[in-house]
Amino acid sequence: MDLTELLAFVVKNKASDLHLSSGLPPMIRVHGDIKRINLPAMEHKAVHGMIYDIMTDGQRKFYDENLECDFSFAVPNLVRFRVDAFVQNRGAGVFGAATVSRRIFWVQAFPALAALALLHYPGA
Repeated sequence: MDLTELLAFVVKNKASDLHLSSGLPPMIRVHGDIKRINLPAMEHKAVHGMIYDIMTDGQRKFYDENLECDFSFAVPNLVRFRVDAFVQNRGAGVFGAATVSRRIFWVQAFPALAALALLHYPGA
């Protein structure tokens, strides 16, 4: 399973976050609770490869030099994720949070404010 498939799984299961950590199975956060996905523990090489697959060359360079990198990644026609890639004592790790849910919340909860925001920021 690649990272795009895992992120699609996050959306399908109405999870807000995806957590990948070397030595542990993938986990998602659903309604505030962390739940393990029924997959085997991931090796450092697999997590590192998933991270590298979605990074630009510049992000890879920054990650290699600083052992961390924050960026965004979009699954086309699905959702955009805020990604925090890092290295910890067990190896590579990544945290991805879906950002589309916040936009939907604001539009549903405050339609007048959402309409006003779109007047000032048409691409938002």
